[in-house]
Amino acid sequence: MLTFGVLHKSNRFLMFERIASNLFDRLSVNSRPPSVQRFEEAFRKKLSQFVEDGTFSQQEIEANVNLVIQEVFNLPRVVHLDANDEDTEEDLVLLNARLNVFDFELEGWLDGERLAELRKSTFVHRHLQQTFSLKGEVQNWVLWNAAHILSRCNDPENWVSNKNGLVYGMVQSGKTASMQLLTLLAFAAGYDAVIILTSVSVALRRQTQNRFDELFDLELPPGESRSMNVATPSKESDSPDKNVSSDHYFNSAKVLHGKKGRTPPMRQYMVIKKETRILPKIVSQVEGFVEKMSQHGVVPKFLILDDEADYGSLDTGKNAQSTTNGLIERLRRSAKHADYIAYTATPQGCLAADINSEIGFPRDFIWVLEPSVPMIEGEPQVGTYTGGQELLVDYVDITTRKIPDTDWPFHSKFKDTGYEGVVSTRSNTVENKGLTEAEDEFLNDVISGRMEVPHSLVTCLVDFAISGAIRWAEVIRSEEVSYDEWDENLEVKLPRHAVMIHQSRLRGNQRDGQRLVQMAWNLAQEAMLIRSRMFEEQVSDFVRKAERLKEQIAIDEAFHFCIQGIIGVTNRRIKERDKAHNVVSSSAFIYLLNSDTEHILEYRDGHPLETKKSAIILGGDKLSRGLTIEGLTVSYYVRSQKESLADTVMQMARWFGHKAKFMHLMRVYLQDVNRALFQELIHEDLRLRYELKKDIRDGIPPVESLFHLRTSKLFSASNRTKTKALEEALIGEYANGVADVKWFHPDAHIIEHNQQVLDATVNEWVNSIQAEWVHGDRARLFRNLEGTAVIDFLNELNYSHALLPGSNAIAAFLQYWLNQSHSQRGNLNVAVMGGMDRTLTQRKRSG
Repeated sequence: MLTFGVLHKSNRFLMFERIASNLFDRLSVNSRPPSVQRFEEAFRKKLSQFVEDGTFSQQEIEANVNLVIQEVFNLPRVVHLDANDEDTEEDLVLLNARLNVFDFELEGWLDGERLAELRKSTFVHRHLQQTFSLKGEVQNWVLWNAAHILSRCNDPENWVSNKNGLVYGMVQSGKTASMQLLTLLAFAAGYDAVIILTSVSVALRRQTQNRFDELFDLELPPGESRSMNVATPSKESDSPDKNVSSDHYFNSAKVLHGKKGRTPPMRQYMVIKKETRILPKIVSQVEGFVEKMSQHGVVPKFLILDDEADYGSLDTGKNAQSTTNGLIERLRRSAKHADYIAYTATPQGCLAADINSEIGFPRDFIWVLEPSVPMIEGEPQVGTYTGGQELLVDYVDITTRKIPDTDWPFHSKFKDTGYEGVVSTRSNTVENKGLTEAEDEFLNDVISGRMEVPHSLVTCLVDFAISGAIRWAEVIRSEEVSYDEWDENLEVKLPRHAVMIHQSRLRGNQRDGQRLVQMAWNLAQEAMLIRSRMFEEQVSDFVRKAERLKEQIAIDEAFHFCIQGIIGVTNRRIKERDKAHNVVSSSAFIYLLNSDTEHILEYRDGHPLETKKSAIILGGDKLSRGLTIEGLTVSYYVRSQKESLADTVMQMARWFGHKAKFMHLMRVYLQDVNRALFQELIHEDLRLRYELKKDIRDGIPPVESLFHLRTSKLFSASNRTKTKALEEALIGEYANGVADVKWFHPDAHIIEHNQQVLDATVNEWVNSIQAEWVHGDRARLFRNLEGTAVIDFLNELNYSHALLPGSNAIAAFLQYWLNQSHSQRGNLNVAVMGGMDRTLTQRKRSG
């Protein structure tokens, strides 16, 4: 077996090695490399901080420090492969959890003392106590993250140069809460205005506006004056009327009075859609405001928070700058003093953007925003957040149910062989047709009665009702309620409950899909009303699986009463506005979210269009970025793509979120192809987070970081238009890293070919170079081989894999390295594993 550089090591060892490598480089700048003794002293001093903060134990340090030093000072690095050294997902989860933001130091102007002052201020304290929705340790966690983000921005009292940052959140993990507290701290620190950019969805802009309005709607005790005034020009609309001046829009007079101390300081926030007809109006208002302030010697400080910044904001134009990107750039320039922070749960597009772009690449800082993960005896536990790791890995047998391939057509692909084609429900095999055609056939067959309603969809809706009844019954039992008839007044005290059905991306098929769901809901109701065997079995399944999570479920009179309530509330017609803007009952009871309907998810209590407490929500692309479905407990997901994009698909996982308190009630219905896809994406997300957090901890700025945006036969990192800046660096995967090949093609002829190539090449090297026996006489080391010779050898091998680096790819990287170094020799060292008896070293495996 051929070994290049470093073979497999534990994640912990790699972490120590990375720290050591960075330290060695710093100590070697403008001087000779340090001695082993000097380096060990500096290395131990560096590691001591991780012992003090609990990241590592002293025993872990001692077990690795000498090995790491040997790695730094003794090259080439030849390590024997051992089966028990292999990485696991659990290792990655643990390593991520141990890189805790509470252990990171604040940077720049905002230190701990300054943060304490801001937090104790009347303005911040009042809002945290009264209007911010999260309390206790969760509030502390969000605030600490917000402080880290703000500390990497400009000091508003000592502005240096505009900064670009990225906040990498998780799907449904609390990015809006982070933006709220970041805005609160920024106002307290001296920022004058915060502009929050949202997607073009009216509903999503309204959700965000409502959240910020609730935060800053502070009622003071009688007689107490405000320490700071906060206003929002976008409360009713984000599109300024053409007759509204910038003085009026930005309350210029009040801002000036506040600056001169005549009144409390004036702060403003606005929530704006990234829409090309609206952004120019905002640019004009900002230009007028900045000009007005400059006339009075005032320089306003802006903070621009771009929600879902990888969607719509990036420059994806082929020959010219994309319109939205150009408008956001104009907005930033018109503000003059403005820090820009991109928020997203899928940062691939931002990391792949042109490093010199004004809006795109986060050249100044990255912050990884994660929910709190409790640790017990060094092991991560489930906190308030349930994401992919919990739902699709740790508790996959509890939280997921399988959708048979016969229940919905799909794009078939496998991580080893890649894309195969569309599987139709008529033949259940790959056919030469598009997914749209296959969906049309399927929906027509079911609606016409030629095919039965998918059983998995019926059971999904039964699960929706059961889980809702369990949740509602917990509340009902504490009330004095007659179980004879459902009382709508009860609903005020009940939690919201929902099922999401994510079907076709085409609006026409979504309409037919709505009819299909109605048919399935009728069957589900019938099963529940007669308490069929299927219904009773699913109830028992909830009870059994809850017990595994140490939860108790009571199936009693209150539960069955709430089943009736769930059915009744779900069947209630949706409220909407007619052309005269009057509130009327529509003909639909299922929420269909697409551009053809007026259905919105309005979660303000008492609002005329308030979403029903029990709701079936159906759609396609609208069930994605930024959308929050309150009380989402059960999901049915049958979207598939010929070419899945990691960032797009992850945004569709709206079932992630702070739902640990009812994780025993959650169910996610998936086909096997999507389960495999999401599990790969979850692992990739964990890996990227870990890499970025290590860079944050080690103080490595984004412009000096090496980002690995991996792809596979199942997915690509992002849209090609977002990653166009990476085209010249596609082979950079192996720079400053490890290329570890541990897979062989199952074809015997290919294995024989590769063995012949290896034998012939080694014999040629033996005749020209004196090999050294190393690693306990288990490997021959050939030093200073010409680079072209090694590249020729790699190109002769027949090796390829969906996920792992292949011989051709490594050869391409080495050629790139030679070209950059303008050398044809390269001085490569190659180790060939195999003992003195010339037999290959075998790895021992159990089982």
